Amino acid sequence: MVSALRILAIFAGVACPAMIGFAAEPKEPPKPKVEIRWVERFRVEGLTVDRIVGESGDSPGYYPHAKPAMVLTAKDIVEARLEKFDWLMGGVVVRHYSVKLVLTKDARERLAKSCPGKSAAITVCVDGSYSGWAHYTTDNDAKVSETSKAKNYNPSWYLGTLDQASAERYIKAFK
Repeated sequence: MVSALRILAIFAGVACPAMIGFAAEPKEPPKPKVEIRWVERFRVEGLTVDRIVGESGDSPGYYPHAKPAMVLTAKDIVEARLEKFDWLMGGVVVRHYSVKLVLTKDARERLAKSCPGKSAAITVCVDGSYSGWAHYTTDNDAKVSETSKAKNYNPSWYLGTLDQASAERYIKAFK
């Protein structure tokens, strides 16, 4: 009886750490979910989310539509760019990141068709977090800013001060 317990104890001593080692393998983080949503200045029952986002200081905030206009996938993206810039914060230079996605012509056309009017406000939602808003228009009039035109729209969002490897996760999601 003692020898059977001894064998079981030896087996448990060898097998359990090996099992823990397998369980501790780092997993690939899930790909981020990137959505484009139309925005309203006021809450609209049944159309927008119930809470205001982006409200701070001088910014009045906005209400994103409850349903995305588009969920972006790799087939919608020509290029994903990680942009780096440095800000002086408290006397120290701190690296910040943002992501810019270049949409395919097809993705731009589908987005333009879903525009709720001739012009609208638009935001990017990444994993449930909204990143500001921009003007968007299907009007190609010369008086309209080129960056606001549907044919030139490229979504972007601010990542903050993530380490570069974490920031590159967003770029890898579209390759």
